Amino acid sequence: MRQLNQNKKPSKFKTDCLGICERRSGYCTGCGRTNEEIFDWIILSEDEKKAILETPRVDIKKL
Repeated sequence: MRQLNQNKKPSKFKTDCLGICERRSGYCTGCGRTNEEIFDWIILSEDEKKAILETPRVDIKKL
């Protein structure tokens, strides 16, 4: 498990959370991100956040 870096600067990337979360089959029905992506967001590097935001989201309607 990753450790939170207390000296980390605020991220330039905003989460893509829509505030309508409901977890289904390991994905959020609002933003389509995985549970792991959501839970780890605050400890991810800028490059990791950028990669997540550039990755197409899962179509929850098909789950």
